[in-house]
Amino acid sequence: MPVCTRCSGIYTGFIISLILIYAIDRRLKSRLPGKKTVMILVSFFGIMVIDALISLVKIFPPHIDNMLRFITGFCTGWFLPLLLLPLKNSIIFKTEAIFQKSYLSGKWQFICWISAGIVFLTVFFLTCAYRGAVLFYSALSIAGLVILIAELLIILFFAPVKRLRNSLSPGLKYTGFVALSVIAAFSFILASAFLKLLVYKYL
Repeated sequence: MPVCTRCSGIYTGFIISLILIYAIDRRLKSRLPGKKTVMILVSFFGIMVIDALISLVKIFPPHIDNMLRFITGFCTGWFLPLLLLPLKNSIIFKTEAIFQKSYLSGKWQFICWISAGIVFLTVFFLTCAYRGAVLFYSALSIAGLVILIAELLIILFFAPVKRLRNSLSPGLKYTGFVALSVIAAFSFILASAFLKLLVYKYL
């Protein structure tokens, strides 16, 4: 994997979850998830932190430790889009273009989404020993990292400027902003990797 196992889990969970949310619930929505969903996300984040601390003392063998890292990271990343998507929509889109509802508010939508996550995790652990599968999951992880940074950049760009907030409609202009944010995110990752190499070289 191009990054640590836990981070790979976060980025992979994020991008798969994001794709599924768009596929299951196609409308633009701006309401943040309910308290139960937020508590689940906070709980997974807490479990991930505890797992990180356990990893430091090396209680489990490496293969078990890596499995736990990926699972805790994946679960955290899986729930992130439910928070980031409505936050982004409520900041950048015009009020009349979005629905004042939360994503996956339907019972069966939520069940399908959760079931897909369980299926993906199962497939991952059944296939992660194969080189071709590892390359695929690595590419997926990198894509998840790029998209996550791009989403955060869009939020950070629109949120502080009152004139820009709630100024876009879905369409070509929004697509252009997304493309620019993806390019900026990818450039940021490359620059970070280059600086990291320089630091390692001269330390």
